[in-house]
Amino acid sequence: MSRTPTTPPWLPSGSTLKSVLTAALLILFALLLLAFGEQSLRAWRDDERADQIMVFDTAANHFVAGLFDVLLERLHTNNALHGAEPAAPAIIEKINARRGQANDNYQPGLAALRNQQFPNRDTLLAQLDQALARADEFRAAADQALVLPRDRRDDALLQDFVPVITQSVTASLELWLAALHASAAADPTLAYLAVIKETGWRLRELAGLERSNIAAAIAAAAPLSAAQKTENAAYRAQVDILWSHLERLAAGPGNRPAIRAAITAARPLYFDDFRTLADEMAQAGDASGSHYPIDADRWVELSSPQIDALLGVLHAASRESEAHTSVIDRETHTTLASALSMLAVGCLIAAGTLAIALYLVTLLTRRAEIQTQLAQKAERATVEAEQANRAKSLFLANMSHELLTPLNAIMGFSELIDRHLREQNAPAACLGYSKDVQSASQVLLDLINDVLDIARVETNSLRIQEDIVDVGAALEWAVRVATAAYPSSGLTLTTATEPGLPPLVGDERRIKQILINLLSNALKFTPAPGCVHVTAGLAGDSITIAVADTGIGMTPQEVAIAQQPFQQVDRRLARKYSGAGLGLPLVRALAALHGATLDIQSAPGEGTRVRVTFPTARTRRPAAAPLIRVA
Repeated sequence: MSRTPTTPPWLPSGSTLKSVLTAALLILFALLLLAFGEQSLRAWRDDERADQIMVFDTAANHFVAGLFDVLLERLHTNNALHGAEPAAPAIIEKINARRGQANDNYQPGLAALRNQQFPNRDTLLAQLDQALARADEFRAAADQALVLPRDRRDDALLQDFVPVITQSVTASLELWLAALHASAAADPTLAYLAVIKETGWRLRELAGLERSNIAAAIAAAAPLSAAQKTENAAYRAQVDILWSHLERLAAGPGNRPAIRAAITAARPLYFDDFRTLADEMAQAGDASGSHYPIDADRWVELSSPQIDALLGVLHAASRESEAHTSVIDRETHTTLASALSMLAVGCLIAAGTLAIALYLVTLLTRRAEIQTQLAQKAERATVEAEQANRAKSLFLANMSHELLTPLNAIMGFSELIDRHLREQNAPAACLGYSKDVQSASQVLLDLINDVLDIARVETNSLRIQEDIVDVGAALEWAVRVATAAYPSSGLTLTTATEPGLPPLVGDERRIKQILINLLSNALKFTPAPGCVHVTAGLAGDSITIAVADTGIGMTPQEVAIAQQPFQQVDRRLARKYSGAGLGLPLVRALAALHGATLDIQSAPGEGTRVRVTFPTARTRRPAAAPLIRVA
């Protein structure tokens, strides 16, 4: 004997009281989460951001180190290219070593920057990839030119090598700066240090460009050209402007002693030592025309400590950034741990409170679970039905194609047999049998074609071929074909085409198929002595075709059934009217392909009227006759 479960005596009665109690407990839990969860989430985000900044700083330091290696590789390669003799093996080995060191630093840093998110990242990366590809092409050309004497090297290569490599460095710099400023945007100290880093890099780059011009002149054993002197003067002017800006930053709010010390150390080395030595080299070239007291490599060696002092500013800013980020990281870790502890306490309190209402919540949610399961079952059933329908369409299409081959052979042989029987004056019975075979074959062919069309409709593969269609001519053709198919129906078939009906833009074959299907249905389901009336005309600017009969008619439910593929209104095995149930579904599908609407009005015992209305865009209006001016 089954036992009906009873409600515990301590459980309050009434769904309203249960809902209010559950809502109050949920509100309490939400308040606890808002109190502790929001703080924990903010602390977690700050901690994650600090970790990301630390990772970025490490990657950026490698990236910048790689850029400096690229600058040195550019310098050594340019010196060797301007030398008169083929580059010595030691020089080539030195260039390759510098290039390998650049790749070791640059590529990991670039890979890390690719994973960062900042404004214009994709555009900057695309520009950088293009610049790097062009730089690799020039490096390969330079490697081949280094083993040749100066007079056999391509002048375009000598002229463009430094600008092309510089372009890749500039693109790299723009990417680094965009990522740098994006990572430091939320912290004033990091934003200040980012400006210092950028300024330090640009100072070193400008000084390096001046040194490269002098090194190229020494390697070519020629004085500095007028263009090189102009460039060097412009480089120094830019350095002077940036240096003044740097000193103002160092003296302003947020200044750091380490940065001021780096600026103080770099000033005499660059402005006094480097510029004096650079002026001496330029004067020596002007005085002798080709003789310099030192070679290009020695010039690079002597000038490196002086212009690399400018790097001390960037390195000092990088160390300050790392130290500041470490402090932020420690603080965020502490804040996160405290917030998580508070969140845990809050969750324990909430869990204890919610445990009291667990039974009530379970009762209320059980119904929702059952409804969800029912909805999922219904959804799965719908999906399975759609899959079965697609499988059916594919099966019908494949089977129809398989049937067409033997059917075409049957129809061909039946025609040959009929012709042979007629030539031999065979008995009328034999001729009748042959005619029956041909008629049955044609019926089967029409059915297979309809099945193929339905399959194409259901798989969205049926297409129309646009053409100019004479609706009146198409209607006359359809009437002749339908009359021939029902020669002894005893029905009255009348047509009416509006005079001056404009042509229709559409697929002529499919429009005729619409007409044939509508006429066939009307003739089939109209008993003698009924009437079938076909009209074609304009409704506004839209062409309409209507087929009306005085046949058996249908109820609204039967109209819906008749528009489904393979469905019969009369489902008895011994039904009176034959057919596969594809006529109206095909008409609706073909009309839809033309953007037309299908309207069916029917009543049992009164007949059926089907109207197809094409959109105005498919009405082809004749062009207006040109005006004739009378003099």
